[in-house]
Amino acid sequence: MARRSRRRGWLADIFLGSIVAGAGLSLGRDSYKLVKKNAASAVVIAIAAFFIAGTGYAVWDMTRGHRRGPIATVLITYVFNCLMIGVSFGITYTFLSENEAKAPNPMSPMVVFGVTVAIQLTLAAIGAFIGLRQRSRRLLQWDVESHNERFLSTNGFRHVGGDNNTLIAPDGNELQLEDERLDALVFKVLGRRSVRAKITLDPHGRMLTYVAP
Repeated sequence: MARRSRRRGWLADIFLGSIVAGAGLSLGRDSYKLVKKNAASAVVIAIAAFFIAGTGYAVWDMTRGHRRGPIATVLITYVFNCLMIGVSFGITYTFLSENEAKAPNPMSPMVVFGVTVAIQLTLAAIGAFIGLRQRSRRLLQWDVESHNERFLSTNGFRHVGGDNNTLIAPDGNELQLEDERLDALVFKVLGRRSVRAKITLDPHGRMLTYVAP
C-alpha cells in the first residue's frame, strides 16, 4: 500500500486524519510520529492543544454546576467562559489557516472554518457530556450539606471548634464522632463510658433524627 502523502498543513492533517480514522487512534499515532521526528513540535502541539481545548473546559465549567453568587456566576461562569470559547475558536482557526497556507495544496478558508467548527463542537460536546454527568451529583451534595446545616442549627447543635469533630447536643452532652455509617452518624458521649448517641441519615446522607443516649 502506498504511503499516504502529506498534502495539507501538518496540524490540519493530524486533525482531519483523526476525524476520518476515528478520534484518538489516528491523532495519537500521527502526533507520536511528529514528536518523534521533531522534538520542538511537541511544544507546539502542547501549546496548541491547551488553547484549542479551551472550549471543552469552558463548556464543562458552565454545565457542571456551582455554588457561586449572582455576580460570580455572570462574570466567571458565563462571561469568562464565553471569552475562553471565543479565544479557543480564534486560535484554532488561525493556527489551521496558517499551516494550510504553507501546504502545497491548501484547503479553502471555508473548509478550514468548517474543520474549526467541527473541532470546537466536538470539544464542546465532550465538555457538556462530562459536566452534565457531574452536575446532578454536585447539586445533590450541596443540597445535602445545606439540609444538614439547617438540621443542626434548628435542633440546637453547636460545634466546639477545632478538628476533633465534637458537637454539643441540645441535651448538653458532648458528642464526638466515632463512626460514619450509611444509615447514621454514631457519636461517643464524652464523660460517659460505653454510651453512644446517633443522628440517623436517609440514603443520600441527609440528617433525619437525633437519637439521644
